[in-house]
Amino acid sequence: MANIGAADAITSVPGYKPPRQSLGSAIGGGTVYHPPAGLPAISLPGMGSVGGGPTTTTTIMTPNQVYSSDILGDPGSVAAQGQFDATQSNLAAARADAFQRAVISGGWAPQLTGALAGYSGDVTPATLAQAAANPMSQKAQLDFQLQQATTNLPYDLAAGGMGRSGASAIEQGNLQRQYQTASYQGQQKMLDAIYSAANTYAGGYNDAVTQLMNARASVADRLAQLAGYSQTVTTDGGGGGGGDYPTGYYPDVTIPDVVKQVISQISAQPVAANPSGATARKGGGIISIH
Repeated sequence: MANIGAADAITSVPGYKPPRQSLGSAIGGGTVYHPPAGLPAISLPGMGSVGGGPTTTTTIMTPNQVYSSDILGDPGSVAAQGQFDATQSNLAAARADAFQRAVISGGWAPQLTGALAGYSGDVTPATLAQAAANPMSQKAQLDFQLQQATTNLPYDLAAGGMGRSGASAIEQGNLQRQYQTASYQGQQKMLDAIYSAANTYAGGYNDAVTQLMNARASVADRLAQLAGYSQTVTTDGGGGGGGDYPTGYYPDVTIPDVVKQVISQISAQPVAANPSGATARKGGGIISIH
């Protein structure tokens, strides 16, 4: 066995062909390294199984259709619907209470028509009975005042020396007009309270509807973004067949770190030095020829 220094040429070994370029320059400078032919194919990190060209993968994601039943049945929508129902019920109860208090306080039986027709059920027969029996209602007070004035009128006229002058009829007419005017104003005040309660209800109801719709829209948006997509994947192999590079062929590698991995793999491989079977092994800075 002859020991030859690492720096010595081994071109004297029959059949040995040195590499096209020194390994040191490939590692340090990032230039191209071409391993000798005859070595097995290798797999580089990130290279994978390659074909005749770059691989292009196209993925098409199509969201699933979201149906109204999915939205309405979602726990978020169910909770929002429950909140809406509770809010609407509370608003309706407050409206009915305001209507009934206005009627009982006024003492008249309102005719709920037009925009108020849908709320006519709030004024129940029991409410009207309470209004009629309320001695402190505005109507009851006006009735009492008219009765008192009518009863006292002859005495008032007599006291002024007008008992037989025909002034009684005139004063009776005046009292009646005063009563009618006060009654009209009282009824308008009652209706104003009813309209105010109706507007409060309508505003609260519209706000509740908006909140419900927003909650449903949020649920629909969330469902549309959930994992539930149809996926189509198309792979273009670049026009060539798959698989590793053929034995003995390596692509030009210019990244020093990758070249280091190439060297690491080939360092453990015996390299044929000549047809007679002599081999050369690299190690410890010495190439031993057996």
